[in-house]
Amino acid sequence: MNSSLSSVEPQFRRCVLLILLYAIPAWLALIPANVVDPDVWWHIHTGEWIVQHRWVPYTDWFSSYGLGKPWAAYSWLFEILIYGLFSRVGLIGLLVYVYAMVLAITATLHSLVRKFETRVAYSVALTGLALFAMAPLYTPRPWLFTILLFIIELKIVINVRHSRRYSGLFLLPPLFALWANLHVQFVLGFFVLGVAACEEPLARLLRRHQMNGDQDRALPPLFMTLIALGCVVATLANPYHFKIYTVVVDLIKQAGFYNLISEFAAMDFRTIPEWLVLGLTLGATFALGRQRAVRPFWFLLLLAGMLISFRARRDLWFVVIIAVGVISSSRSAALVGSRYILGRTQTLVVIAALGILLLLTARARQISEDELYDRLFVKSAFSLGDGLWKTGDGMIIDGLGPDGIAAATRELAREASRLQTGYVYHYAFAMLIGVVALITWYLLPR
Repeated sequence: MNSSLSSVEPQFRRCVLLILLYAIPAWLALIPANVVDPDVWWHIHTGEWIVQHRWVPYTDWFSSYGLGKPWAAYSWLFEILIYGLFSRVGLIGLLVYVYAMVLAITATLHSLVRKFETRVAYSVALTGLALFAMAPLYTPRPWLFTILLFIIELKIVINVRHSRRYSGLFLLPPLFALWANLHVQFVLGFFVLGVAACEEPLARLLRRHQMNGDQDRALPPLFMTLIALGCVVATLANPYHFKIYTVVVDLIKQAGFYNLISEFAAMDFRTIPEWLVLGLTLGATFALGRQRAVRPFWFLLLLAGMLISFRARRDLWFVVIIAVGVISSSRSAALVGSRYILGRTQTLVVIAALGILLLLTARARQISEDELYDRLFVKSAFSLGDGLWKTGDGMIIDGLGPDGIAAATRELAREASRLQTGYVYHYAFAMLIGVVALITWYLLPR
């Protein structure tokens, strides 16, 4: 009896921990405020235009400033998807998109962590911290695809580094072809390929030789260079072909928006997720520092992540994912135990529990079409009206308009009335000053 309970207890713990982990996407994504994103509406309108015209726009049709100027809808595939969801199920479709993407990110990131960290509690805790650190990004935007595809790319490269099965790298060109049609930040994926191609020459330059028993070994630089070139060619499989890179160059040149647009501003560390980003970065730095042989692959990726993520808060996911990979891979090979695999019954139990928690979360958050429209339009209209009343009517009209002018005139008359004392010699003195001023003006040479 005791032996059967002792064998069931670890399985029960695993199920509970996995249920807690995969319940996080519902808790973080199913928030009505997530659809209050002003940027999503031009994405939806662009998707509508593409569906109606059955082609992508090459000039700007949506803004008065850029009307008729060259423009590229570099997220056209995402825009068709988000327009399809919105046109069929309304605002609920936006939340469905966010939840599905965050759930996919959770599964992929947890799979990456499990490759190194086999202890369920540690892998769940590390993945959960990363999910909470990236919580500000859970909005209906195309960068969720970038986060997901970046994790998949990193996982493919790491698997090949351990297995030495180079055929897995041939999955990267199709991945980049899809990525280039979803979001322009596919260029960040080239950091991984570039670092992987430069690792072995850099290790030789620094005279750092890999140990024979080391499973995480550098990839051949020539082969990785060819794979990177293949990925560059694959990104040209989009409606704009090579012109997609002109968009990237234009974005790089426009450095001013880092000071003008809030999502491009640096983190100010006033929220818990931003402190979690800092904590994960410091943890990854400590994990690299305590290793006797630092691998250039992880060091360079972490350095690039710091430079990218700490410049703009919208890119904080980059350093979070790299930090999770560094922390989970820093364990000694001798400490890595056997991988846990859920049975069919355990998987069904986890799925059923997640379904119940999903429904309870949606009910607790009052997720409904009417509630979303109330939060997005009705309450926003009330807030706008309240602002116009207090600012427009109270401060501008009452302060600077007719009421303000009348109040200023009344105050000026009150101050001027103090000069009227009623004494005759005061009036005579004022008249004398006027006469002197008039004679002086007349006598001055002109």
